[in-house]
Amino acid sequence: MKYGFFDESKKEYVITRPDTPAPWVNYLGSPEYGAIISNNAGGYSFAKSGANGRILRYIFNQFDQPGRYIYLRDQESEDYWSASWQPVGKDLNSYKSECHHGTAYTKMMADYSEIHTEVRYYVPLEKSYEVWNLAVTNTSDRIRKINVTGYAEFTNNSNYEQDQVNLQYSQFITRTVFRGNRVRQMIHANLDQLEDGKDVDDKIVVDRFFGLAGAKVDSWCGSREGFLGRYHGYNNPVGVEDGILNCEGNYNENGCGALATILTLYPGETKEIAFIVGMKEDADAETIMSRYENCETICRNELEELIQYWHGHLSHFQVKTPSEEFNTMINTWNAYNCFMTFIWSRAASFTYCGLRNGYGYRDTVQDIQGVIHLAPEMAVEKIRFMLSAQVNNGGGLPLVKFTHNPGHEDTPDDASYVQETGHPAYRADDALWLFPTVYKYISETGNLEFIDEVIPFANKEEGTVYEHLKRAVDFSMNHLGKHGMPAGLYADWNDCLRLGKDGESTFVALQFYYAMTILKEFAEYKKDTEYLNYLYSDEAQRIAGDNYYRPSNEDILKEYADVFDLNVNLVTIDDFGGWDKAQETHFADGGVFDQIYEE
Repeated sequence: MKYGFFDESKKEYVITRPDTPAPWVNYLGSPEYGAIISNNAGGYSFAKSGANGRILRYIFNQFDQPGRYIYLRDQESEDYWSASWQPVGKDLNSYKSECHHGTAYTKMMADYSEIHTEVRYYVPLEKSYEVWNLAVTNTSDRIRKINVTGYAEFTNNSNYEQDQVNLQYSQFITRTVFRGNRVRQMIHANLDQLEDGKDVDDKIVVDRFFGLAGAKVDSWCGSREGFLGRYHGYNNPVGVEDGILNCEGNYNENGCGALATILTLYPGETKEIAFIVGMKEDADAETIMSRYENCETICRNELEELIQYWHGHLSHFQVKTPSEEFNTMINTWNAYNCFMTFIWSRAASFTYCGLRNGYGYRDTVQDIQGVIHLAPEMAVEKIRFMLSAQVNNGGGLPLVKFTHNPGHEDTPDDASYVQETGHPAYRADDALWLFPTVYKYISETGNLEFIDEVIPFANKEEGTVYEHLKRAVDFSMNHLGKHGMPAGLYADWNDCLRLGKDGESTFVALQFYYAMTILKEFAEYKKDTEYLNYLYSDEAQRIAGDNYYRPSNEDILKEYADVFDLNVNLVTIDDFGGWDKAQETHFADGGVFDQIYEE
């Protein structure tokens, strides 16, 4: 069954059948504001943290609901549908739609009852709110009055788990009010009289908003029950069925933002509006809304700016092979997905619910490698950040908080860190991922000066990048098992294994040896003879042998004659005439590998 195709000219995946086997999703936004949207407009959004900054509600592992819903109702026939196939779910024999997942934007086109709609979902570049830009066209030969209703279901608490589980609390702290062109939701609304800078039990009023630009609001609703109605769902909300919203907010229970406007469209006429969602104080929301008075122009410019930004980054590395499918994956989608994991460190998706309130150390350092060749300036900033999350003992913080404060953080050695993050111990592999990542960055950019840049440790002290790497080796050296191999500690990349201080990890042993080979090159560059002697000391050579790496010291190699063949002739790159000669002979156009491919 075919559900769509890749459009490489626009760098979009086009879904031509909305009834996909599962929600097919796209990522919108930046580290400051993240959003996930499916091909049927399901999904959620958050400010910075998927765990503690949740704005729009989503119920996981169920029916891809709720979402960013836009309903349309013919005021004459009273028939209604949605700009995405779901949630109304009209018969696909009469309802035609396409979803275009692009680079940080999603477009949905639909045709029903001689009305064409196109909605463009995106987060403007360097902004921390989202836009739903809707164009409605009358393709009939008569005047139409179309009621357009946008619906955003807010969480009752910025903490996702509290919103879903702690109902005895979260159901009693919200309020929604109308502000002319937007619904304002307040969490802990009863604290709105507090002086600036004051709080109660670390709680303050948190504002969200759902606004309409480009048309006047004819009716509104701030209560989920008031919008949906009892024993109704997202597919048949009473607010849409009735053709008018109740113009009432909520005080406790479940809040939402629902805004309706009635568009009069002459034959062939198109009108554009924009719904805007964010977590902003009321004054900031008003400023944002004022930017979109001429929503058609500003939305077009913002979307074009976003496309140029992402396509520009992707253009930094392009391949051309006989396989168009391979080209599409490498040039666009593999790279784009690398950016997404780089931005959010795998902290939010439809399968990972966004409960991690921070960056996983190993995940983030690994993900940096995927974008170094595409955006080295972005990569090095994240490398600095992760180096500043390395403890002065050389280990990495298992979870780096979004509020990370280098030089002042608690560590797994502190009960306060364990209580706050839920991570009770160090992982054996975390800091060892710094070696291939730093090495790749320097290899890609030639920025050898980076090795001397001074960066603080997470808890105290500071050191050069070179010193940070040496501390990472020290951490492994100080956590060896009884056979001289690195201990697995709380995890060794495989989070299912708890090897502890006595169990040893062959995986980390491989990493450890690779780390020392990289550190050797940096030590040679630094002319650090003392450290080079340490790396090639008899002790270090025996550690290599114990971990099944061939010692370079011939005398110590003999001690491992039962492990290594002493008579084997090893080949190095010099046997191929050096890297330049090997490239010319084997990998250049017309070289050995091209000849093999042609045969």
